[in-house]
Amino acid sequence: MATRSERKISFLGNFPPRQCGIATFTRDIRQAVADQRPDWSTPVLSVTDPGFRYDYPDVVRFELPEGNLSSYQRAADFINLSHTDLLCI
Repeated sequence: MATRSERKISFLGNFPPRQCGIATFTRDIRQAVADQRPDWSTPVLSVTDPGFRYDYPDVVRFELPEGNLSSYQRAADFINLSHTDLLCI
């Protein structure tokens, strides 16, 4: 089991610059966790609009094109291989 300094909470949802309330919520909750636990890893898996490309910040480690079912399987593989302790959706 990972030590406290090795904890990883991944966040799955929309993320700015995509403009929607869920993107804002995901950004804010991820930032709140990162502020409280700077020793934890807090990567984001962001759902993107079909046909759009966003200039995401470095915290976004994986993009899932909305509606592309195979991207959700790849995201699950990414989460499992990256040793995520908790997934916040």
